[in-house]
Amino acid sequence: MMPDSIILFGGSFNPVHYGHLRLAVEVFEAMLPDRVDFVPCANPPHKAGLGLLPFDMRVEMLREICADYPHFNVNTLEAEREGPSYTSDTLREYKNTYPQTRLFFVLGSEDYVNLDSWKDWNILPNLADILVVPRQGVEEDEFIEHTRRLWPDATPVENVPEPVRIGFWAGSESEGIPMQAGRVLYMPLPRLDINASMVRRRWLGGRLIDFWVPDAVVNCLAASSDTVKKFWK
Repeated sequence: MMPDSIILFGGSFNPVHYGHLRLAVEVFEAMLPDRVDFVPCANPPHKAGLGLLPFDMRVEMLREICADYPHFNVNTLEAEREGPSYTSDTLREYKNTYPQTRLFFVLGSEDYVNLDSWKDWNILPNLADILVVPRQGVEEDEFIEHTRRLWPDATPVENVPEPVRIGFWAGSESEGIPMQAGRVLYMPLPRLDINASMVRRRWLGGRLIDFWVPDAVVNCLAASSDTVKKFWK
């Protein structure tokens, strides 16, 4: 059966941590989709793979933590393509596979401000609704400013669903992509102030990362410590 809605949660997950997991839970409870798909990046175009754990190891950790959440799923489609893992290509694949499904792509505000450095960034709303989740200190007026800069012709969305604060219809014409504007939505939700670089520094320094990452991740890193040190050195 074709799902009515899917939330896409992309990232390198190097490693996955409670900041990722808690945000996924918050978005799921707010939007109540059929499922949440974690889509690990195989070949990040902006990071060039530096310090990135092998894809299979990152997938293993994701699958370990998703096993306890029946609505969470891991999709490895980006490893099935050659070349850099572009979000626009991933969303196109989802759009083709689920033509009748409402797609939501979660994007942190720290990435939203640099969205125009992404490949085909201007058509992303044509492929999925963009859920912009701010970090602490990023205000609504900044979201509006960046949206107006990216899409000068964007128009406000009326009657946005809770807990969305404000939204815009946005999108651009592109060959092969119908000009059907999608929504860019500002959705302030609780976020744990944890990032993967903090986890890596602590782990390499021999400090405990308990309560920063699930136990399954702690165990996976410990079991493959020589490999991890090779990539995170």
